[in-house]
Amino acid sequence: MESLLDEGKKTQYFKPDIDPLQVNINIAALGGYYLINQHTLGLVYHISMVSPQALEARRKVIKETLLSWLFG
Repeated sequence: MESLLDEGKKTQYFKPDIDPLQVNINIAALGGYYLINQHTLGLVYHISMVSPQALEARRKVIKETLLSWLFG
């Protein structure tokens, strides 16, 4: 992760103050919360949180969230 971020910083694609540890924590948090709470979220929103459509929507949001943070 660190070498990937360093390359992105060097080419000025990524913001210079991105911490690799925080990137890893955010990846785990964005995916982990969703999966850990899939049953509660499914009951509240009346959908299957693990259907192919729901998982693809979540993957897209995670990707967009991380990239908007990295590219700042």
